Amino acid sequence: MTPVDWSNPVAAGRRSGLGPWSDGYTTDVVYDDQVVREICPAWLSMVSALGVQPPLDLGRPLVWLDVGCGTGLMTCAVAAGHPNVEVWGVDFNPAHVERARKLAEAAELANATFIEADFATMVDERSLGPTEVDIIVVNGVYSWVSARTKRNIVEIISRRLAPGGLALVMYEAATGWSSMEALAEALRLTVDADGREAVLAFGDAAAALTDFAAAGAGYFPMGNRETRQMHSWADLEGGLGAHEYLGAHFKPLDVQDVHEAMAGAKCSFIGGVHPLDRHAHYSVPPGYADVLAASRDPLSREMIRDLALQTALRSDVFRRGLAAVTPAEHDAALRCLEIGGLGRDFEDTPIELPAMQVALDPRFHRPLVEALGSGRLTAGDLLTMHPAWSLDDATTAMALLVAGQYATPVVPGGVAPGSVDACRRLNRVLGRERRLGRQHGWIAAPATGTMVALDLVEVLALDGIWAGVTPEVGTLRTHVIECLTGQGMTVRHEGQLIWEPEAAAGIVHERVAHLVRRLPALDALGVT
Repeated sequence: MTPVDWSNPVAAGRRSGLGPWSDGYTTDVVYDDQVVREICPAWLSMVSALGVQPPLDLGRPLVWLDVGCGTGLMTCAVAAGHPNVEVWGVDFNPAHVERARKLAEAAELANATFIEADFATMVDERSLGPTEVDIIVVNGVYSWVSARTKRNIVEIISRRLAPGGLALVMYEAATGWSSMEALAEALRLTVDADGREAVLAFGDAAAALTDFAAAGAGYFPMGNRETRQMHSWADLEGGLGAHEYLGAHFKPLDVQDVHEAMAGAKCSFIGGVHPLDRHAHYSVPPGYADVLAASRDPLSREMIRDLALQTALRSDVFRRGLAAVTPAEHDAALRCLEIGGLGRDFEDTPIELPAMQVALDPRFHRPLVEALGSGRLTAGDLLTMHPAWSLDDATTAMALLVAGQYATPVVPGGVAPGSVDACRRLNRVLGRERRLGRQHGWIAAPATGTMVALDLVEVLALDGIWAGVTPEVGTLRTHVIECLTGQGMTVRHEGQLIWEPEAAAGIVHERVAHLVRRLPALDALGVT
């Protein structure tokens, strides 16, 4: 470990990788491609229906705006999955916008447009970008910018979100950062003192602070969650660490801070993105459910849950104006919710939820997982399969299957016209990038309107099938091993790289076999 020189002056204008135009945000390294499946239209529509609000009408042309789109991979995925949606991404970092535009151009996504602009410009120049939008996404931005920039983001939502439109705001929550905030500031100051670019200095700065804690500094020990997070720094890539921790304006927020700001934009909270967030008995640890259910005020209910869970990250969905929904309308919307299978075999292993582990009942849930192996299910279908269930039972089961990664929300009514071809073009581009060393573990899936996750071996095998390799385990295993060998790579198992050829080949065989079993489900999602 390189010792930190605390006397080294900070290079002018480069504080933690901050350039003169950065407004306190790390800009000396391009952010990695990111996929957050919860920000796609079908997922947000599900959140709206579960929040007793009308689902989005995904059959009509919509406008979707990603505020702080980064390198644009997620924006391109939404554009590919929804050719009838006008998709916009805005980011102030020219390197991000360049990457996003090249990706959209290579995939021939004519409905995706990217703008290089800061948020103040978007407020001042109403003609820049779409004037009225149905969905606004603010992901990975809000906790990392200045108070002035936060106000600009809210003003963009206030001026551009259509009545009835949905906005998602992701932010770090103070309840899970009470100890880490001061430590993150110490990390940033240590990187400043190092004098090197943030991506190079992050690892040594993190190690210095971890050693400081191990030496018995009085600030420690912290809580279990924060301690795990601090120790995770050792495995965190420097560029990601710089973006996550080194912004000059990084500040975790109370739920009240965000909800009150959004209320100023006439936007009301309708739910978090986790499908079980509104379920009192699954969203908090046992013993807290009655307290949560007894709270009639949405804001106090969210604060109670954050305290019970020590929540560190929130992704909240707001609606511009609440609709008056009758019980019959709400039931009809829930019955139309659809999920598609991800090809995962039923397991007795409990599902990990934020508040607890939940074991699925094989009598009821195994038939659902098997039915999802090659198709999709609505809540109405679940009621047909289990006539004794209530509609609440059916939607809870759907939420559990989504939370357990057995299923994902899909676009109601089937694949949008043109989305299969658009997703194939995007997947071909990502496949070419994988051959050049980018380790994308996602594929665009038309039925979802976004992307689904595969591990690297599975996605390399799928690339082979698209290139004409016979979808047979032995043939695909050979293809994947050749791909890995050609790039000087190997597989990882239980966190360790496996370099012994026979052992690596065995792991590849197992994962390729899993991909072959998943093919019917992927076919139902429009992938294959």
